[in-house]
Amino acid sequence: MKIKDYIEAGMHIFSIAFPYIIPFILLGAYLCMLFIGRSDSAIRGIVIAIPAIISCYYIINLKNEQIDLKKDLYIFTSESNVLNYVFWIIYLFSITVLFIGESRPWYYFLLISFSYLIIFIQIFSNIKKPALILTELFFVMSNLIYSVTMKYGSYFGTTDLLSHIFMSQITHISGHVIPVSLSSYSYFPLYHILLSETSYLLNLDIRMSLFLIAAPIYAITMVFTYLVFLKISGNQQIALLSSSLYSLNSTVIYYGVNLITRTLAFICFIIILYLAYSGSQEKKHRMRFRILSILISIFLILVHQVSIPQILLLFSIIFISEWLTGNKKFLSNTYYVLMNVMFISYWVFVAYVFVTKDISSRLNPNYLDSVVLLSGNSGVSQSEWLGILGLFDKSIFLFFALIAIGYFLKNHKNNYASVFGLVALFSLIFYIPNPLNSVWQFMVLFRFDRLTLLVSPFIAFVMGAGIYLYLTTGSKIHSKLFKRKFILVFILFSVFSFISLVYSVSDSDDLWIKSQHEYFNNQELDCFNHISKKVPFGSIIYSDYHTVRYFPGKFEKSQSLGVSYYGTKKISNVTSLSSYKGYIVIREQELARNGLYFGQGELESRDTPNYLYAGTPENQIELYSKLELNHKFYSNSAVSIYLNQRDQSQNMITNVIHSEEK
Repeated sequence: MKIKDYIEAGMHIFSIAFPYIIPFILLGAYLCMLFIGRSDSAIRGIVIAIPAIISCYYIINLKNEQIDLKKDLYIFTSESNVLNYVFWIIYLFSITVLFIGESRPWYYFLLISFSYLIIFIQIFSNIKKPALILTELFFVMSNLIYSVTMKYGSYFGTTDLLSHIFMSQITHISGHVIPVSLSSYSYFPLYHILLSETSYLLNLDIRMSLFLIAAPIYAITMVFTYLVFLKISGNQQIALLSSSLYSLNSTVIYYGVNLITRTLAFICFIIILYLAYSGSQEKKHRMRFRILSILISIFLILVHQVSIPQILLLFSIIFISEWLTGNKKFLSNTYYVLMNVMFISYWVFVAYVFVTKDISSRLNPNYLDSVVLLSGNSGVSQSEWLGILGLFDKSIFLFFALIAIGYFLKNHKNNYASVFGLVALFSLIFYIPNPLNSVWQFMVLFRFDRLTLLVSPFIAFVMGAGIYLYLTTGSKIHSKLFKRKFILVFILFSVFSFISLVYSVSDSDDLWIKSQHEYFNNQELDCFNHISKKVPFGSIIYSDYHTVRYFPGKFEKSQSLGVSYYGTKKISNVTSLSSYKGYIVIREQELARNGLYFGQGELESRDTPNYLYAGTPENQIELYSKLELNHKFYSNSAVSIYLNQRDQSQNMITNVIHSEEK
């Protein structure tokens, strides 16, 4: 037997055993979480496991049906543009409600969910128009992004936005790439150059320029994913459905709001995928597609460092999937080798400081001597039970995804969609909660958590294909069973959309989940501006994690460029506040609402470096009792600045005491 015969036999055996293996894997993961004392994760895993087991039962009972994936499935008939008019009415209303309240109201998410339901109906109607549906999806994605970035004073997300905005400001002021002393991003400057040029062209500050261009740049990826899905499946309905599910993915939505360097690298990855699959099918323009792929690859190498090896890892998985399924190769071996040579050469011969400093520090033997588990709970509290609802979108996804993967494994010959199915199967380890999520080395040290965004197109495709296959297999169209199945799909799609929207950026104050205010309000920004004007540069500032990330530290060109700089430190322990020498910034409104994150250390700590100091009455009494001996330097309705009495005499001349009554 040839190697191909062994592979084919192995794939055949695996396709038969697949629905039987999944329950054992789920059971093993459940027992593993119990063994390491993470009963909270074990209970959450049940929410994922139940629909997965149901889908396995469906796969087992599924006959060897040969489904024509290129055949459209018309469920609704309409002779007018009523659905289109209703969509735009709801869309405009969703924009209007954003002006109500300090945060996005719960009915905003309901309106956006209704918009997606209308798109869902249009996809399965006889007046399906891809250009119209893609336009609607583009505007909905833009709406979701602007509803966060333009509503609040200064959205910071993971706080990476703060440092990237500062580095872009330095690029804007100096007209040069940032110095290496500021950050190793000196070797990966294109993101900051892009924001600097945008600021010049729009005549706006860096932050506003970023938030203006984020939505259109990111939302256009949905069009590229549609074109890739269309080339893979040959079915407009599957491509449109998968694109809508892609735009609904909570991770995709979150990174649309957080347009940082790795998000821009992801956009490059999507475009490269499109060019790779288009170039292989259109021989007339193949050379043009290859040249564009190389140019975008160079941009990718110069925009974000960690994304390169992760993207190449995904390309390797695609190669393996093509080899296992025996399908035609769309990705070029030459291009793959060229990508590796370019990024390794650049890292070794140009960005050597990044390699020796950042990469070497993560390969420290002390970090690899033993498996370290992230902290967790031994039980599930009442509030955490509500948080389990956030897993319903992944549960619904897994149900349909496993159906598609199971079908593709059985019918992988001459079916390139099976390659995406196999890639999605490999990608589940990055997307679905599992024991590896508790390993510090996996999630924090080597940042495999960031692969969740990169695998999102494959995840969306198998879910879209799974919905299509669920509707078309085992029942005849317009039969009672088919109608019941479609009603179930419609309900599950409704739940999936609403849960994904709510949990993508949890900023609403009137939902069942505890809102996360990943932004500074206008009062807090007023306080920070006051610090920049009145507090001498180089002063020590103590505060919570998010506040200290706002203020830049000193680097070699701080004084020559005239930018502010401070020595910022996180409050490590409230009991030691009286010994702090410098300014203490307390976001009192956020403390009372949700609490503040204090702590110390970053990579040096193997566990979570920050802890939540809750705003309970007892904690507030303790905090303010330690601060009462300090001089209140500034106060408004949201923030207070305290100055240690020992430093007051030194700052009396340079500072003007400013106070606003609450």
